[in-house]
Amino acid sequence: MSEQNGGNPNGAKVISIETTPPKLEQLKEMVNKPSEIDAATIELGIPPFLLNLNLAVATDLSFLNIGLNKAVYVPRQVTDREGGRKSQYNLCKGETTQAGVYLAESGMMLRFVTRVTGDTKNAKTGDIFMEQYRTRDGRLIFEGTGVLKITDETSMTI
Repeated sequence: MSEQNGGNPNGAKVISIETTPPKLEQLKEMVNKPSEIDAATIELGIPPFLLNLNLAVATDLSFLNIGLNKAVYVPRQVTDREGGRKSQYNLCKGETTQAGVYLAESGMMLRFVTRVTGDTKNAKTGDIFMEQYRTRDGRLIFEGTGVLKITDETSMTI
């Protein structure tokens, strides 16, 4: 990332997870059997994400200067299936995808990627992207922009 905004040393507290999920009581009232869970979470605005645990990696977030250093990054699956996401390389200018989640003992952050520039269907070297890390309730923890550099064009074929 070439431009960054962030650096709250209390960030680890900001991303902390409650001991009881915020909408758990509402969910309990709406659900009487397991088959109702999916529709209820969607209605409550807490839809499930399709995460690929097999692609999880340990990561160092000390560059964020938020008091959180070690985390596990779990990417959201690139797929047309419900709960998945669009490939970052296929985003239209101005389009955002929720790309994955950083998990740590102290909490979690959702990672969002936005294509800022570019007029082609597929992203190309020189396009600018923005990354944002947000709390589960949407508070901004970090924002940065960077210029895309594709090192292997053959991996970009669809």
